[in-house]
Amino acid sequence: MTAARSPRARSATAAASARSRPRPSARPLPQESAGPRLRLIARSAGARREIGWRATVVFCVLGSFAALVASVAIQSQRIALQEEADRLVEQTAEARDHNRDLRISVIQAESPEHVLEVARAQGLVEPGPIAVVPAVTSPTGADTAPSAPSPSEPSPSGSDPAPSTITPAAPDGAAR
Repeated sequence: MTAARSPRARSATAAASARSRPRPSARPLPQESAGPRLRLIARSAGARREIGWRATVVFCVLGSFAALVASVAIQSQRIALQEEADRLVEQTAEARDHNRDLRISVIQAESPEHVLEVARAQGLVEPGPIAVVPAVTSPTGADTAPSAPSPSEPSPSGSDPAPSTITPAAPDGAAR
């Protein structure tokens, strides 16, 4: 059997074995292996220049001026459209008033009093009382339908008699 090693002996052997093994070479970083190394070069005459603070101020002032001009243009369009809308609302109100006046004149023209007045002005007269004559009379008085009152008799209500329907008696005495 092997003897038990002390902890110090173990670490010494581990260090010796680590020294004797060849160390793996360091791998290059991914960005270094992708291509050649980049280096800085001096600016040439055709290279892009940075914008100075004065140019920045000029651009800001011009941008503000352009924004103000655009704002004024938009406001003038809005005012013109509002005037057009107000004009249309006014025209609509006038058209509604005119329509109302036309409706009133139509109602007045269709009223019975106005129709009678225009008819009298053109020479028309009201018709006289209408006499109702049954179409067929029965020889016996018991089977006949009641007849309308004659025009010479006054009606109980005091107005002119105007029967709504007339039912003539049949020749055999039965009503149709």
